[in-house]
Formats: sequence, C-alpha cells, structure tokens
Amino acid sequence: MRSWSFPVVLFALMAPLGVSRVAVADLGEAVYSVEVPAVIPLGQPLSSRFGLGIMPAVSAAWPLGDRLLLGARLRGGVLLNGDPPKDPGIKDPGLGGLVSLLGLARVMPMPNPENRALGLFVDIGAGPGLTGSLVRPVGEVGVGYGLSLWNLAVAPTARYLHIVQWGNALDNTDAKMVLIGVEASFSKQAAAKSDTAVVVEKAKVAEDEVDTDGDGIPDVRDKCPTKPEDKDGFEDDDGCPDPDNDKDGFLDPVDKCPNEPETVNGIDDDDGCPDQGIIEVKEERLSYEERVLFATNRARVLPVGRPILAAIVHMWKQHPEWERLVIEGHADKRGADEYNNWLSHERADRTRKALVDLGFPADKVEVAGYGKRMPRKEGDDETAYRQNRRVEFVIVRKKEEQVAAPTPMKPAAPTTGTPATPGPMEPPPVDLSPPPIGGGR
Repeated sequence: MRSWSFPVVLFALMAPLGVSRVAVADLGEAVYSVEVPAVIPLGQPLSSRFGLGIMPAVSAAWPLGDRLLLGARLRGGVLLNGDPPKDPGIKDPGLGGLVSLLGLARVMPMPNPENRALGLFVDIGAGPGLTGSLVRPVGEVGVGYGLSLWNLAVAPTARYLHIVQWGNALDNTDAKMVLIGVEASFSKQAAAKSDTAVVVEKAKVAEDEVDTDGDGIPDVRDKCPTKPEDKDGFEDDDGCPDPDNDKDGFLDPVDKCPNEPETVNGIDDDDGCPDQGIIEVKEERLSYEERVLFATNRARVLPVGRPILAAIVHMWKQHPEWERLVIEGHADKRGADEYNNWLSHERADRTRKALVDLGFPADKVEVAGYGKRMPRKEGDDETAYRQNRRVEFVIVRKKEEQVAAPTPMKPAAPTTGTPATPGPMEPPPVDLSPPPIGGGR
C-alpha cells in the first residue's frame, strides 16, 4: 500500500462530512480562525528543491456535541526556491505553491463551555490541493492550545501536511511538510457572552441608580424602596422611615423623648420618656419597690401594696403582647416546709383576687406557691425575712409556655410543740413574738 493511502481515505471520508455540517450548522456558534505558519519541507527531493515557506489558512468550524467541531479550511502558500538541481537535465522548479480546500474535524479533549476556541485541540483535515497545474489529495493533522486574549483565542500550532503524488514517471515521492505557526480564532459564542456581560453590567449600573421613592438612597441599598427615609437623624442610612425611633409606641411627633423609650411603670406613662416608678420590667418579671405586701404569717395584701397592684393592671392594658401573668408566692425561712408551701400559695391567690378586683382579666392570671425554696435574700434577720415574704409577677408573652407549680394542699393541724396552722385566713392566726419554733412566716 502506498504511503498516500491514509490521506486519500481521510479525504474521501471527511470532505462530505464537512460540507454537510456547514449546510446545517448554527452559525451563531461557529469558530472562525486565521492561521499564519512557517513551512519546513521534509525529506528528499522536496527539501533540496525548496526552502522555507509560508502557508496561511482560514477556517470555519461548527460544533457537533461538546468535543467535536466540523468545518472547512482554505490554505494557500509558497515555498522559496531551493538550490539549483545538480543534474542539468532536471529543470529548476522555482517557487513551490499549494492551494488546498480541506474538510476539517477538530477534537476538543477538554472543552471550555464559555468559548469553544479555548483549550487543547487536535485537527484532522483532508481534501483536494492544487500544486502547480496538478490536483492532488492533501491531508494534514495538527495540534494547538487556545489562550484567551480579549475576545480572541490565540493558539500556537504545529501541523504535519502530506501531498500525495502519482502519475509522475520521474518522481512519485509524496511531499511532506511541517507547519509551525500561530492561529487566532473568533467565536461568536464568546462574543455573544461578552456582549451579554456588557449589557448586564450596564443594567446593573442602571439598577444601582434607581431610586423609586426619591429619598437619595438607591433601591439596591434601600430596605424600604417604596417608602422614603424621613431624615430625622435616626438610622437615616437604611432608607426606611422611622415614625417611632425608640419603638415605645409613641410616634415621634408626640413623643417628648423620641430616641429614649418610655418606661411603663405607672408614672407619666403617656409622655414617651423614661422615668422611675414603682414597677419596672426586668428579665420578664415585674419588679417593684422594696415594700412588703404581707405581714408576718399573713396572706392578706396590706394597703401599702395596693398601688403596686394598680400599677400592674395599668401596665397590662398597655402591653397587648403579654399573654398572661403568673403570680409566684414566697415565704421566709421560718416555719415548717408544708405550712410555708401552703402559705405562699395563699399569698399568691390573695394577690390574684386583688388584681381581678382592680380590673385584671381573671382568665389571664395564674398562681404558684414556692414556700421558702426561692429566697430573694439570704439571712436570719428581719431585713431578709421582710424581702423573702413576697410575691413575684412573671410575664408570659404570647406563644410562650409557662407551667405553674402544683397547688399545695392545706396542711393538717400541727402537733404539740408546733405553732397552730391557721384554718380560714380570716381572722388571721395570732402573731406570736418571738415566733414559736416551727411556725410559718
């Protein structure tokens, strides 16, 4: 089999494929290339008859899947004249020339989805070529690697070109050449993506300048793009109006302290300013001034505690986010545990009844008795006894759960040596001084 059999077979197979693909391709995805290579003739007698040359080419290829492009390449060029033949009977050929039109297949082992002209590629081409006055089969194989340069792909290339010779009685040697050059490729796909990027960037710039509510803050940074900022010196960079800066429920025009929240405590609660009162909210508990609500060994609320309960009712009406109150009753450390548990519950229940009498919703308040288990102040003096003899008010906000302590049973009458456990709360049990050992407080 002659050495030109392989190029001939390639030509026969690929030329129809390239033409067919060109006819049906989506031109929007085409890769167009221009190549300028230097040519080095190989073997005898070609290398002795001709010198170096140049053979530029133009090509177009269209994708068939992710890794294959099919198209056509038009190449033409010359080889410089070499040394004169030593045999005087052989005519000096002068310049060598070739014009070829090849069907082209380009394989991309690692395709770039952004630009099909980038990355490693392998080319195989075959087709007719005109050399002198003769038409001969031409085949070429090559390799290159496309690098991004603006919207172009610039690739160094290396190719092997083979021209099949026959019918020459003097010399049937095939012509062989190596082409080393640079190929510049343009992909409409890459250009389209670049144009899209420009459009997107312009749209982004335009979007950055949109200010729907006209408050000077672009919509992309405006948390309230349809409501203008009120520019009152409070959080003026968020783009949102702040009708109630301190969020105390009093709108700024009528709030005497617009940047300081009102302290709801029964003292000037309508001016929007913080102040000191007998009731404050601390850690979900209503804290009141250090005054005693109960006498020793008693569960009846003292008159001095009535203003505290009235303030609590007032606060309830101003806080719709509260679900209910839990009143926790406590006793000082003197007395038996069983009695103190019962006494602390009675104190909580008596406080509940007093709140309801003052207007608190009966179904929104619960009671729990903890005896002496949770003292506010440790000690064995009257100050500690007075602070521990108390009730506390726990806020339960909506969607929260609060489980009240179980209601203790009234204890049985004490045995000899212990103070008498009170039966009905009224009249109250006798307050002995000093208190008998084991009695409740």
